[in-house]
Amino acid sequence: MQRLWQDIRFSARTLWRTPALSATAIATLALGIGANSVVFSLVNTVLLRPLPFAEPDRLYFLFEKSRGAEHGDISAHEFVAWQRDTRSFDGVAMFAYGGDTLSGRGEALSVNERIVTANFFDVLGQRPMFGRVFKAGEDAPGAPPLVVLGHSLWATTFGGDSAVIGRRAMLDDKPYEIVGVMPPRGDMDADLWIAIGRRATRGDPTDALRAD
Repeated sequence: MQRLWQDIRFSARTLWRTPALSATAIATLALGIGANSVVFSLVNTVLLRPLPFAEPDRLYFLFEKSRGAEHGDISAHEFVAWQRDTRSFDGVAMFAYGGDTLSGRGEALSVNERIVTANFFDVLGQRPMFGRVFKAGEDAPGAPPLVVLGHSLWATTFGGDSAVIGRRAMLDDKPYEIVGVMPPRGDMDADLWIAIGRRATRGDPTDALRAD
């Protein structure tokens, strides 16, 4: 133990005498530790921890590649054509990023939402913890306003109440019926999901989903 304290005192004196070199060494160590932490987090998420999907090796992310854009957005017209004409996949689902303000649960809260086709969860092989996910036709323009909650939002803002199914969630001052709650690790960085038809009624390009 005495030898250890001697080594510590010697190291401290050396660092004090060469502050510039010490600062460089400490910064290098900090960057190295930070980089390794990021890499481990990615490896742990992607390789070590299983993805929260059934048969993740059979899932593919489809996108348009155009000049100047490696990952271009897919128009609703293109999605309808892919869904109608595909012969290589069991199913094709569409999602878009969105955001709303959740009110009526204390202080208003900005939430990250995913705007999805009705078959989104079926394509991913995901099942809710409570309630259900969207049914066929519930993504059509004019369909009832329904919402599926992410586990984190349900556990915090809704108090982890299992009787939440059938209640209302106010999104941008509009009532949505809660039909399901996703399990832990099923959030996919989303607070909640709504059906894509709810945006089509607002003049969104997803009006193309009216196509047969």
